[in-house]
Amino acid sequence: PLLAVLPAHLISEVPSGVPLAMAALWYVSNVSEALVGAGIIYYLLGEPPRFSRVRHVVVYLVAAVLCAPVLSSFLDAAFVAWTGWRYDGDYWGVFRSRLPSNALAALIVPPLAILFRDSVRQLRSVSPVRWFEAAVLLSALGAVSFVVFHQPKSPAEAAVFVYAPLPLLIWAAVRTGVAGVSASIALLALVAITGTLHGTGPFVLPKLATSMLSLQIFLIVAGSTLMTLAAALAELHRARIAALRSKARLNLALNA
Repeated sequence: PLLAVLPAHLISEVPSGVPLAMAALWYVSNVSEALVGAGIIYYLLGEPPRFSRVRHVVVYLVAAVLCAPVLSSFLDAAFVAWTGWRYDGDYWGVFRSRLPSNALAALIVPPLAILFRDSVRQLRSVSPVRWFEAAVLLSALGAVSFVVFHQPKSPAEAAVFVYAPLPLLIWAAVRTGVAGVSASIALLALVAITGTLHGTGPFVLPKLATSMLSLQIFLIVAGSTLMTLAAALAELHRARIAALRSKARLNLALNA
């Protein structure tokens, strides 16, 4: 499975100007990140993470979004220094630029893939009303995010507009669980990153690297918080159902 994704990795990197050797080395660091994160998760949980449980979400965030990206960022910076590609002699500068990127990718991509894989069998049972709600949510989030990150504004206006997507993200956490949060954060990240690269939005600063760092930290904090909130709400829902069932069995026993 690891070798199966190598062609896709090279196709995504090489056409954008990354040398073949650099792309291959980054593939090694990405694989190392995945293996380290999975190893820590299995050591602490003994099973794949269930994103409807708070403990599992916290373990995933610590292992895959914090520890593993730190290791892979050390490797990324070392590989850049070794090959000399776009290397200005600042090892820690490369490390600081790679770490939030690796952490944000780990926050968005694997949970979305795992949740989609686990939900494929359940998609047919989702009611049309829930499908409509999800479509409205994502459409509204896309529209609001476009206004926030792609429409020119004064610095004061941009600082206020940054909070506009928050109600929709909370809606996703409350109504659609971690799957909806992951999809919403992925959509928000796509719109926000493209807007920031084009010089619009609340995170535009004199240096592009500083702008991207601020945006990535914002997305990581928001995504981590909302995933934990969604897991806590899922646990609360399960506890409520269990309490109702216990009450029903108790009433049945008393009336027997």
